[in-house]
Amino acid sequence: MKTLPFLFLFCFFHLSSIAQTDASAPMKHAPNEPHVLLILSHESLGNGDDMAQEVTRYNAVYFNEKGYTTKRYKMDYISSKPVIFVTGFENFDACKDYIKSIGKNKPNFDQRGMSEAYWPVSVTNFNTIVRNKDASQFENKILPSLLDEL
Repeated sequence: MKTLPFLFLFCFFHLSSIAQTDASAPMKHAPNEPHVLLILSHESLGNGDDMAQEVTRYNAVYFNEKGYTTKRYKMDYISSKPVIFVTGFENFDACKDYIKSIGKNKPNFDQRGMSEAYWPVSVTNFNTIVRNKDASQFENKILPSLLDEL
């Protein structure tokens, strides 16, 4: 029974070191992995409700059969304004096609200056951003090459 606390401490510290290693692992482009789209709001936008509603409307009109989900989150380490998430993309190409459709269809949230930037992010990279509360590695090293593909 006396070894139980030591076993617990060993497991705790071992798992902690694994989690730290994963969190510090470099991000990479994973085109075949599921993706999310982060839509960064313009600085003049209020709480993001209008933009989230416009994106939801856009999804219903152009992508109803895909079942994309729209959510709004406050993530100060990405933007001081709410970030709109569109989830459900099976890979980078699906996310890329969605972004291109915005340019083609010119929805209200794009035309009225609500959106500032579009970030296609793999689920693994997104989880790393959230876990580290830091998007700088993604923004500086991965995003530029992804935007070149759009």
